[in-house]
Amino acid sequence: MNYLKAFTLIILPTILLCASDHTMDSSQVLLLLPWPRSVENGTISVPIPRPCDFTFELANATVDEASRKAFNAIFEHYIDLIFRKAKVICEEKGVYGNNAGNASKLVIYASNATFGVPTPDVSESYTFCGSCAWIGDFFASGLFIPQTPLVIDDSPAVKQRGLFIDATVNFLSKDRLFKVLDGMMSVKLNVLHILLASDHSFAYESRVFPNITFNGAYSEEEFYTHEDIAEIVAYAALRGVRIIPEISLPTHTRAITLDPNFTNLTACKTSQDAAPENVLLDPTKNGTFALAVGLLKELTSLFPDPYVYIGTFVDDSYCYDQKLQTNESAKVL
Repeated sequence: MNYLKAFTLIILPTILLCASDHTMDSSQVLLLLPWPRSVENGTISVPIPRPCDFTFELANATVDEASRKAFNAIFEHYIDLIFRKAKVICEEKGVYGNNAGNASKLVIYASNATFGVPTPDVSESYTFCGSCAWIGDFFASGLFIPQTPLVIDDSPAVKQRGLFIDATVNFLSKDRLFKVLDGMMSVKLNVLHILLASDHSFAYESRVFPNITFNGAYSEEEFYTHEDIAEIVAYAALRGVRIIPEISLPTHTRAITLDPNFTNLTACKTSQDAAPENVLLDPTKNGTFALAVGLLKELTSLFPDPYVYIGTFVDDSYCYDQKLQTNESAKVL
């Protein structure tokens, strides 16, 4: 994953951000964001001669097939992003694909290049050493790799760099989440925290309690199926992003209690300004724990991250103190 980040988060964005004409001053500041811990650079600005035919090669025979496919997918994503405009021009002029043997090629020499679902303890540090060469006649694209050769040492100042999305208030489709994950990769965010169940709605498919989804989702289209979640997790992993799911328990459970099977688990309801009422589950009822265990077991089977967040950010002591004070089980709790 280290070399994947070096390529996708440093070198390719540099090509994109430093696009200029062929008279670019070799002293121009490298436009890297976020800025790495250490950068040593030369003074040679190398043009990309044929962006229409730009290719890459991962030169490491020890890379397993799954990792190679993952690298190829992310390389192609960035190459399309960077050279999209140039390729449109090439297609219009009918020169796309000509002189394929004269194409620009970026060769990545990587050691220990492996791919997998990121974990909290994964190392994101890397060292990149690169110089660039080009073959063939200059193609007047105005694209450069500036200030080569480059030596970059980088590691994160903050281990967890996250973004929070509340899918229960404003549901985002799978495709829109993909765009969010692309943006996160570009600025080196590595954790997506997503709220999937609250008072507002129940935003994922529960096969253990299907009536909760049926009654609690905004609509038949506004929840994530198991297949959706598998795709989202895989898409995020390819971009070095962990996903931490959240369901609100035992407070903010209105969407869950819209299922008639669980209405009787309500301890009390409290009003909220400009929001649905806050429904609190009764922890003294056996069904509450069976419900919570069932939901959490299913959720952890869908999301591989070792962490699941259950909220509990509302301490409604009045509800539990006043409504449950006569219950001996509540006193024990």
